[in-house]
Amino acid sequence: MPVGDYCRRDVGTINGAATLAEAGKRMKEENTGCLVMLDLTDRPCGLVTDRDLALRALCGRLDASTATLDSIVPREDPVAVSETTMVRVAIGMMRKLGVRRLLVRDAEKRLVGMVLWDDLIGILAQELAGLAATIGAQAPHAGVPRSRALTEVLEQ
Repeated sequence: MPVGDYCRRDVGTINGAATLAEAGKRMKEENTGCLVMLDLTDRPCGLVTDRDLALRALCGRLDASTATLDSIVPREDPVAVSETTMVRVAIGMMRKLGVRRLLVRDAEKRLVGMVLWDDLIGILAQELAGLAATIGAQAPHAGVPRSRALTEVLEQ
């Protein structure tokens, strides 16, 4: 299962010169908790989360209407994988690096999406529910408990 099949393709981006208020407004409008920060050449140079805005702005007592993302987000290459990277490899990277989000790039290294830990957990849960459904169908006497997820899979 390549990550490219499961990543979110509608990734919000923002320039590092944007204010914290602008980033917060964009996150609210786009119903997202994370934006990819771009440098002047439109290359990803960081990730800003709603948590970054809340904690760094509040703890730093920053004025959200004047403080810029550059002032709170360190510029670094965000962790990225190829869209052909297998999901299990992406999960291993996330665990090893302690990150919840990976950028997804195409063969030319262009940003094409983002995969979130929560998305991968959902995929794994669906796979496990499918296995449980198969076991339940093949061996009804085995007594596989009927969880909500299993019931939903069986009804599909």
